[in-house]
Amino acid sequence: MLHIQTIQSLEMPGLELYRTLRRSEEHERAGVFVATNAKVVQRLLTTDYPLLSVLLTPAWLEKLE
Repeated sequence: MLHIQTIQSLEMPGLELYRTLRRSEEHERAGVFVATNAKVVQRLLTTDYPLLSVLLTPAWLEKLE
């Protein structure tokens, strides 16, 4: 189910993984994969892997819809 929410600040609850993008060891310990490359994100969206969230600009959201 797609739930789109406008983000006003990265300080919002639930965005911790986006605030720590350069700390891949924390993501690994949490058991999550964080994709930051556009091609990787596009490919990931076509798979059956469960997604926790996707953080996009409005332009990228429109492009990927």
